Amino acid sequence: MKIYKLLTILLLLITVKFSEAQTDDGKKKFKEEINKIMKSKLIDSLGMDEMTADKFISLYKDNNKQIRDLSKEKRALMESIELDPSAFDVEQKFDKMLEIETSILDKKKSFYQDMKSFLTPQQIAKTMILRKKMVREIKKEFNKHKKDGRKNQKNEK
Repeated sequence: MKIYKLLTILLLLITVKFSEAQTDDGKKKFKEEINKIMKSKLIDSLGMDEMTADKFISLYKDNNKQIRDLSKEKRALMESIELDPSAFDVEQKFDKMLEIETSILDKKKSFYQDMKSFLTPQQIAKTMILRKKMVREIKKEFNKHKKDGRKNQKNEK
């Protein structure tokens, strides 16, 4: 029941904060709110102390940023390949994509190893489940908000 209340609060905050997230400042505030919610859930649901939760969030943010940057680079390479699949350097682009995928996997392994230094395997499992649920709920809320925005645009026309 506690998790449902937290998810409900999360969804409400996401809905309210989504409108603010259109600017860089709004995005920063939105991310801070998500981090506060995650910290609260880590403390309440997983029984972490505040210092451990802060350490996890910091580690997660750093790792996630590195993976996002690598994924962005990989997408750019794929777009380049799609634009000109017969380019002379397409093989090098594939090789670079494989290097990036390996780097992403290495970052994930490193993140897991870092977590093992201060979390139990059970806590790691619970954080993985929590992150998955949060990502799912955030995506669901964004899609709902997009869909509502499209309906409103159609009604205005």
